[in-house]
Amino acid sequence: MGQKIEKTFSVAEPLDKVWTFLSDPRQVAPCVPGASITEQVDDKTYKGAISVKVGPTVTDYRGEVQIERLDSQNHEIEILGKGQDVRGRGSASMKMTGKLRTLPNGDTEVTSVSEISVVGILAQMGGRVI
Repeated sequence: MGQKIEKTFSVAEPLDKVWTFLSDPRQVAPCVPGASITEQVDDKTYKGAISVKVGPTVTDYRGEVQIERLDSQNHEIEILGKGQDVRGRGSASMKMTGKLRTLPNGDTEVTSVSEISVVGILAQMGGRVI
């Protein structure tokens, strides 16, 4: 099951401050419910875990997040993530691209596009909900 999620929002902070925060998975993970970074492999690769609840089903994934492209000049990032269900009932992968820009009032606009693919029990049970 594949899903595309597009999101745009603004942050009442300057672009450089938002970029520093959002380009560091160790800072972002605590903001995602159920997610954690468990190990930094190198400057672009992190291991982690996430627990996803869809309806009555909870699935725990362990996997890896890798920064594929980090363009500090244009404030663009591309991240790939993949994980396996710890109970062996499926897997998930994600490709996320993000871009920041300064708004006329000085706030920062964040635009992200995520392509998510889920295989296994979560896809069977929660396809319509996701």
